[in-house]
Amino acid sequence: STSSNEQKNSSDQTKKKSESTKKTSCPCSSSLDGKDWVIQCSDCKQSWHASCGNLPGTNKLSQGDLDCISQKWLCPWCYTCIFPRPKNHPSAKKEKILAEEAITCAT
Repeated sequence: STSSNEQKNSSDQTKKKSESTKKTSCPCSSSLDGKDWVIQCSDCKQSWHASCGNLPGTNKLSQGDLDCISQKWLCPWCYTCIFPRPKNHPSAKKEKILAEEAITCAT
């Protein structure tokens, strides 16, 4: 009975944590203790630490500058580059390796 209560409490805590970290905090679920700006995506409204959202160096900006950026900023989940990636780009090779490993693991 104690074990089932512990499992229920653990499940409740996990559920509460996932509910509270949806859009109001960064997907990394870490606290940077105010050392990084938190920016909200203008499309999906998900919040991101600036460093997690590929905006390094923004801690040197003022709140006004950041507000200007965040009006049109799209997070890594929403942003799609309009330019095709070159076939020899390092990320293309990594994507190919990942796809090959996924197929190997699935079979």
